[in-house]
Amino acid sequence: MLTRHGISKLGILYYSVTLASILPCCSTYAQGSPHVVIILGDKTSYGSRPRQLMTITENSHAGIADLSGARIFGEDGSILAFLDVANAPAPDDSWHFKCSLLIIDTMASVIITNLDLNGIVPVPMRAPLGQYMAVDAKNSEAYIPTFDHQAPNSFGFAEANWKTRMLQIHTNSYKDLSLPYAVITIPSGFGMSFLDHKEDTPRLTAALFDAATQTHRLVPLIYTYGKSSGIGQMLFLPTVGLIQYSLDVITRSTNAALSANLASPNRTRVPTAGMEIAEHRHPALFQLTDSALSTNGLIPAEIPVSAIASEIFARTSDGKPCLVWGEKADPESQDSAVSDIVIFDWNSKRELLRKDIGTSTTTFQPSADGSRVYFLDSKDGMIKFLDVKSRNINPFSAEPVPNPAGATIVAAY
Repeated sequence: MLTRHGISKLGILYYSVTLASILPCCSTYAQGSPHVVIILGDKTSYGSRPRQLMTITENSHAGIADLSGARIFGEDGSILAFLDVANAPAPDDSWHFKCSLLIIDTMASVIITNLDLNGIVPVPMRAPLGQYMAVDAKNSEAYIPTFDHQAPNSFGFAEANWKTRMLQIHTNSYKDLSLPYAVITIPSGFGMSFLDHKEDTPRLTAALFDAATQTHRLVPLIYTYGKSSGIGQMLFLPTVGLIQYSLDVITRSTNAALSANLASPNRTRVPTAGMEIAEHRHPALFQLTDSALSTNGLIPAEIPVSAIASEIFARTSDGKPCLVWGEKADPESQDSAVSDIVIFDWNSKRELLRKDIGTSTTTFQPSADGSRVYFLDSKDGMIKFLDVKSRNINPFSAEPVPNPAGATIVAAY
């Protein structure tokens, strides 16, 4: 039942959500056994165009869902959500978007539900499938950035609950926000990063939304440490807080330190008013908030790291909050494949593990418990895994993945 109609004081539109037919799942593997969930697709110049979601075990491949219309996705724990978007003619001969929300339990490899959503216009995507949706598995909520033709540079979002089948469209134009670079799940709701144009120099900023109070607050991201030209990544690390990776932090030193490492390709000389200044460009991690998303008394300290060439994953290893990422053998290479897996312990600010996987991969995923890191071998198309405890690389799948160049691993157990 709808609680109200029209536009509320908060600028929220309430819509009914039609429960579409629940798609059958053809996965027949024994639940609880080790498996990965992978998107199969076709490689394009703008990314991979999705076709199918599949579960792969040591001895089987089983399809879960058709993803040919999927344009946006998000995940939280074992819940994976896809927004299927299609153009459809309206009665007045105009066009509108016909959208449906597909919710999948990746641990069980089953479809929970498939909901038809009416009345939303999702933000335009640069890639065929973008991770621009935040998912709150505990409260059965999906947050979808929306586009307003009347205010094309402002931010709005839709909030869909797949248990109550309610859709709330937040039509308030958030004048202080722009379209997002990234959308992530945080304990209070969701966060997004965007470029704030209010000042003379645009500044990379995070907006943290509280779903309970329907409010948001802004947190400046590290865009000037000296200056930074890199967008980097933003993620929430449980028990720690909001973390940012900046891929091009610039620090400066004067003549006294100029002689050190000037031969490095990451250093340049910049003459300023008769004095030479050394600019050192390097990647770094920063903690922006505590675990409660508070910035009180927290000064973001720079944690230098090697150049990260992949998505950064938050995991727990032996009870420690860790980050997992991939690096290239040659950081200057234009190839997107990585050859090294790194596990970084946040508490000690040290690497727990660095492993050369002996090949290259464009997609990998740590298991939910952090004991394995699964990856797709770009050379033979086989799924393999790094055993974190033994540090050994082991085979996993008995058969190669079809068209591995267009595949993306999205969950692992």
